[in-house]
Amino acid sequence: MSPSETSETNSHLGQIWILEPKIPNDGVLTEEGLVQIANHKYKAGSYTLLDTYLSPRLWQPLTDLLPLWLAPNVVTTIGGGYCLLSFLLSTWYLSGSTGAESEDIIPRWLYLSNGLCMFLYYTFDCMDGKQARRTGSSSPLGQLFDHGMDCVCNLSHLQLVQCITLLPPRLLVMLQCSLQFTFWQAQWEEYYTGILPHATGDYCGVTEVNYGLAMWTISAGIFGPEVYRINLISSETVESWDNPLLNWIIAESKNQKAVQVRHAIALGWTMMITVLISLSWYRVYKTVGPQTFPSAMSKLMSPLLLCIAAVYTTDSYHHYVPNESFEGFVPSCWLALGLAFCLITIKIIVYSMAKMGYASLQRDILPFIVVVLSIHWFDDGATLPIGSSTLFAVLDLYYFVRLISWIRRAIFQLCTHLKIHLFRLKDVKTQ
Repeated sequence: MSPSETSETNSHLGQIWILEPKIPNDGVLTEEGLVQIANHKYKAGSYTLLDTYLSPRLWQPLTDLLPLWLAPNVVTTIGGGYCLLSFLLSTWYLSGSTGAESEDIIPRWLYLSNGLCMFLYYTFDCMDGKQARRTGSSSPLGQLFDHGMDCVCNLSHLQLVQCITLLPPRLLVMLQCSLQFTFWQAQWEEYYTGILPHATGDYCGVTEVNYGLAMWTISAGIFGPEVYRINLISSETVESWDNPLLNWIIAESKNQKAVQVRHAIALGWTMMITVLISLSWYRVYKTVGPQTFPSAMSKLMSPLLLCIAAVYTTDSYHHYVPNESFEGFVPSCWLALGLAFCLITIKIIVYSMAKMGYASLQRDILPFIVVVLSIHWFDDGATLPIGSSTLFAVLDLYYFVRLISWIRRAIFQLCTHLKIHLFRLKDVKTQ
């Protein structure tokens, strides 16, 4: 590749603060972006030992059972349907809609069903690409649809974990921020390196995390979630420690200063996220060099601002949670946070494939930040004309409509340009 071609290919890596390339008509992609995305080739990161073991023994045999007329995106949708089922059931019980007021409202069958849904979701997620190669229907649209579905399913994973841990509000929103920020950053890394990271080493990757989460949930259904609230270290020992992070986590959990199994899991998750983020920054730095790295880091501003606003708004928690007696309920403001994250994440997925410039300050985060600031400006939401809970409900609706509209336009443009269908194969091949 000549220097001029290299410069043209990497032109999207330049600094853009707010104003992105103008999109013609009602689409989300430029004409140049459509050409780039049509030539896009997916490059996965390294696979773990579990990936290489399960691929020929589980995922491929199951894929071979699928009919050849079944489109890969249908396989992806089936897997996403299991996440939707898990999310709706978990939200129903966490919201206290059953009338229960204690931690006993989560029945064991829900843990079992959540774990099974998680297992099936990820299994189908690993089968869709194999079905695409099997039917000769691989396309950039499949990558967009697959990774976009993964992004939305993160909300289901959060509810699944919350059913077990029953975290207090601030810890719960921090868990959500860490999960969705890490997923966004994986797409950010692909934006600059062209490779989507799947694993760190041979033993820890996406497969281990997803199947591990499924097994963790199933074990909670078999043995009961109380096994994760067993005290590992007595309160007397903890009181003698001078560890601000651990003491803060325990104080947030209101557990009389005893370290439980779930606290150890939370600390393990924190350390893992820290390592993943640091390695991602290092790989991007090695790829783009010291001149482009500051511009790359500026792209982190939008997700970080969302995280800061979300943590900040937990100070007004009691104003907009409809059921204060059960702190595990995810209020509507966090649903808006999740949808906002989905929107800016799916956008960077598409722009990475299309090699289009992605602005450091995404305008789609502004509605969430404005609502959060308004609540605090108006005496923590107490004097808002329509009430803070109603305001967040309107924000939920806005982000949902905005997300569906953006995805619909992207899919329509790709299907038209590539002359393919979303849920139907153009030409069915025989084995």
